[in-house]
Amino acid sequence: MTVLWLLLAAGLALGCLAAIATGQRFAPGMPRDDMPMLVFALALSAAGALFLLARPLLQCTAGMAAPAGWRCGWIGVFIVGLGLRLLLLASEPILEVDFNRYLWDGGTVARGYNPYVVAPARIGALPYDDPRLELSKAAGSVFDQISYSELKTAYPPVAQAAFALAHLIEPWSLTAWRMVAIAAEISTFVLLVALLRACGRNELWSVLYWWNPLVLKETVNSAHSEVVLLPFLLGSLLLAVRGRPIAATGALGLAVGVKLWPVLLLPLVLRPLIGHPMRLAGALALVSAMLAAFAVPVWLGGLDPSSGFVSFASHWTTGSALFAVLERVAAVAVGVSASESLMPGRIVRLVSALAVFALAVKLAWAPIAGPRELIRRIYITATVLLLLSPAQFPWYVLWCLPLAVLQPGIGWHVATATLPLYYTAFHFRQIGTYAIFETWIVWLIWVPVWAALAWDWWRARWTPAGGNGNRP
Repeated sequence: MTVLWLLLAAGLALGCLAAIATGQRFAPGMPRDDMPMLVFALALSAAGALFLLARPLLQCTAGMAAPAGWRCGWIGVFIVGLGLRLLLLASEPILEVDFNRYLWDGGTVARGYNPYVVAPARIGALPYDDPRLELSKAAGSVFDQISYSELKTAYPPVAQAAFALAHLIEPWSLTAWRMVAIAAEISTFVLLVALLRACGRNELWSVLYWWNPLVLKETVNSAHSEVVLLPFLLGSLLLAVRGRPIAATGALGLAVGVKLWPVLLLPLVLRPLIGHPMRLAGALALVSAMLAAFAVPVWLGGLDPSSGFVSFASHWTTGSALFAVLERVAAVAVGVSASESLMPGRIVRLVSALAVFALAVKLAWAPIAGPRELIRRIYITATVLLLLSPAQFPWYVLWCLPLAVLQPGIGWHVATATLPLYYTAFHFRQIGTYAIFETWIVWLIWVPVWAALAWDWWRARWTPAGGNGNRP
């Protein structure tokens, strides 16, 4: 029975990917009016909803630990998931162009330039003999299709190193970047299996990440940079679980070099060093040196209004239902209009960041009893951060989904079915009714996720100690 249901899950993912792999109607140059944007969004959402069937079935069959007959089951899971990713190598990117920025950044870094100095839109204003002018011509359509080209890049140095690696494999090649992404995904899978073992959970739970239709879309078809983050994040967690907090701090520092937010997890990773002042000082010195090194090229590039970091931190907002509400509350509190002033949004961003850091410190205050408790606290911190984020893209769920695989409950798995509705925004914007997305669709996306997370919290709160409930 288990094999039949797992094959069903694989079939659903394959069906979704078959549609993606043949999605030539989304090719560059195709008129937006001819792109089946609404159909795609609803189909991916339906695939995610059906894929959710895998979770309760795994709950029934996997139990608390891997039965003897299933100890190598993760190998089959890996082979199927890898095959799905290889299938996507030749797929047409659907409603995403972020990879053009990655390819451009990779080209500039590979040739020794600081990517934080000049926005792509300003390349034409450089002196006629500047080599970056020829570089932009060599990039061709990659350069022409960079989104938000008026802004300098907002991707930290470790992500830039991954982009440069793709360029060294093959210049300006999406396939080369996807190869880097798949290599990172393989590392993520291996680390996820190791963490499942550390928690005493069946390796088959890795299906919920490795075959997930939304994950497949965002990591290989769209090729978002989160794929580089996850190995460092999970690697840090595994090192912490294995009692190596200094090495875990170093891995977390590398994660911050891909995306800034993991810095908020430092109190939890450093918690075991309380009472060991010399080792704590060493870990803090290590991560401080790493962060300083990462900050130098950004600082030299300038933190002016054209900086992607400044732009994102000050006013970037999309896809969030909660942030818009909090922004209006802040606007009323300070007596200004949220539509006419950036102040309310900046207040909410600052308060949210401080609240998440305070939460991480609070969670790190008490001793951490075992791997499951450490993972649970990191999962809570990442969850609150994502829920408060002003930008909530579908690929941001990758911050939490691998951690959710290690947890009981359905919380972030529900997002597999609802977050694809984000892509309806392209349809509504195309027909001039984007307000429908902002007013209604964002609530359809997030209310089920909030409800699922609330249900998980309620179950965890009222499950008797020692009882299994919905626990792994």
